[in-house]
This record gives sequence, structure tokens and C-alpha cells, in this order.
Amino acid sequence: MVAVLGAVAGFGAGCAHPAVRDSVRARAGIAIAIYTNEDTSYAVVDDRREVTLAGGMLELDDVDANASLASVVIEPLGDDGLVIGACHRDALVVPPSLASRGSPPPAPPPPSPTVAEVVVPLIRCGATGRSGPHRVRVLYVAPGLGFVAETDVAMTTPDRAVVATRYAVATPRRRGALADITLFAGSPGGESPPAVVAHGLAPLDGTTAIFAPPAREVAARLRFLLSVAADSDDYSPLGESPSLRGSDDSGGRVARTAARPTQLWLELAASVPAGALVAHVELAGDGARDAIVPAESVEHRARTTRAALWVDPTVLVTLERSPLRPTNRHVRSRTLITVANLGATPRSVLIEQTLPARADRVVESSWPDPPTLVSTAVRTELLVAPAGTARTRYVLATPAPDTVE
Repeated sequence: MVAVLGAVAGFGAGCAHPAVRDSVRARAGIAIAIYTNEDTSYAVVDDRREVTLAGGMLELDDVDANASLASVVIEPLGDDGLVIGACHRDALVVPPSLASRGSPPPAPPPPSPTVAEVVVPLIRCGATGRSGPHRVRVLYVAPGLGFVAETDVAMTTPDRAVVATRYAVATPRRRGALADITLFAGSPGGESPPAVVAHGLAPLDGTTAIFAPPAREVAARLRFLLSVAADSDDYSPLGESPSLRGSDDSGGRVARTAARPTQLWLELAASVPAGALVAHVELAGDGARDAIVPAESVEHRARTTRAALWVDPTVLVTLERSPLRPTNRHVRSRTLITVANLGATPRSVLIEQTLPARADRVVESSWPDPPTLVSTAVRTELLVAPAGTARTRYVLATPAPDTVE
């Protein structure tokens, strides 16, 4: 049974096919709206075509075989008296292969079915009206038809980047038809309304169509990042550390990380679609370098995008942590951070020490600037001159376990 037009949203079943008046006539052609989000992809196909009524039957070929018959809506385009009744679609039954006579008995069959049905992209509908050609509109949902995005980022200045995204669509085969295709990020009913990301004409010939909207320039920056868990194995016990000893020390063991290279991150002040990111970075004094970041390694936020490009051995970070004398209510520790820049250009470096989540920590003191304290990390940013070294330190106080309510 074919759904009526008013039941498209719910894909309800029905058999009424009202005629469409001249006010909504449109020339023959195919329009495809493709919706893709993190979980699913599907397309809504709007196909206006000419069909022939013969012997009380209409045949509609090239309807996506994966489309549920309940989602298909068929409307007569005109007032020539065409009335469409019940529809059905055929399936080819593939029989099990037969063993030749005289051969040994076959092995026991696997648990999977030995007979399969293959749905064909042909729908037949009973209809009444004048024999001969008629114009109809066929509307249906094609599950699984989506697009893949890839974004190119070219950065040749320290604070700007040119972003160009390409979208690839594996088109269905529709005997050489040309389709008007619109790509949407998101889907109806999601957290935010779907947004158009690309639009254009493409032949439906079974090949891959590429959509390339104009490139845009956005604010961008490169930042070196090192993230270390406070309780990780990256810290090694050192025993006494004379450079940090003082009247406030508790006498506990000092721990230090080895000098570790940082990872270079690209940060864009713009959102880009989910997909792989290809970065070209060419800044004065650094030469040119390219990176391909897989989709799962690109971080998307509300209005920003962040991607780790590569590890840079010219920026080295060492963290040293020592326990301090506790108070009645707090456990205290001091962290010293040293950053060495072996390169020929200034570096902005973000050091993040991750901690178990809690909101009641405080920074007692710091030099030269206080770090940023969030529930799960302490973050410090340093600007390091070429061939230079920068240091910072802070004292962190955490409520002692027996003082937490």
C-alpha cells in the first residue's frame, strides 16, 4: 500500500492519491535532499516523471530498492482523471544451488537461510483513467544514501586560515538522469535544525559526485599542547630536589616527568563538518608541512574546531611536582613547569595537568601568572621566545579526604 501525501512524516499507509492542480505543477526531474548526522544518513527523493497507463496498470521503475514501500507517495500531476490504487513491488527469489547427481552428500547447511529475496527497483500500481502517458510525482525515503565530507585547511599566516570543504556523494544509477541535489548537515527533529552545506546538479550514473562550496577565510592559530595526568606513570620519583626545598616542604618524594615533546594543534574559529581534515601549514621560519587528520581525531565544538597535527620535538616540557606541608583541611602540592623552545620562532604552549574531577580545589599561589583551574585540570599557557626557556609554578590545595562532607 502507498502512503498518502499527508502521511509522509509518519510513513503511514493508505491508498488515496489526490490530483495536484496547476499551481504546484513542476517540470520533470529529480530533486534529492540528503541528511547526514553522526548516527544516520538518508535521502528524500522527489521524482517527477512521465508514466504510461496500460491495461489498468502503472509501472514505476528506478525506485530505490531499499526504500520501504510504506514510505512511497505517488501523486498525479494534473487533472486528467488519473486515480492510483494499491501498489506492490516484486522480489526475485534466489533458490539454493542444487548438487549434481552422483556427487557425495553435501555438508550440513549453515544456519543462515538458503533462499534469499532480492527486491527489484520496480513498483506496480493499479490505476484508472485515460490510457497513455501521465505525469506523476514519486516521493520516497532512501535509507543509507549520504555524503562524506573532507576539509582542506591552508595556513600561511599565524592568525588566519583558508578552509575549503568537499562533499562526496555516491550517486544511484538512474539511467543518465540529472538530479538537483541538496546536502544537509543534521536531520529534521534533531537538536538543531538541518543546515544546507552544499547544493548542485549531478548525473545519476552510479559514480561519485563531488560538491565544492566556495572556500572561506577564518581566524585560526597553532598551539602546542601537552596533557599529563597528575597520577600517571609519566612522573618518576626523584627523591630530594634541592632547587625546590624550603620550610614549607613536607619531606615527601618529588616526582618529575622526562622532557617531553609537545603536540601541535590547529584551532579554527569556525565549525567544519564531520570528516577527515587535510592541513597545509607554511609559516615564515618553519617551512611547509602537511598532515592528514582522520575524522575521529578532529574535535568539534559549538563554533570551533580543533585537530592534532603532529608531535614537534623542538618544544620540550618538563613538569616537577613536590608535596608541601598539609594544613588541617588541605593536601597541598607544588608544580614547576619548564618549557624549552629549540626552534627559531616564538611558541605558544598550553600545558594541561589532568586531575580527578572535583570543583573545590584552589590555587594558593603562583608565579608569574596564575593557571586556569577547572574541575578536571589545571591549565597553564606560556609564550616561549626562540631558543629560549620559560618557567612557571603554582601551589594547588585540595581538601583532605577527612574534611570532605
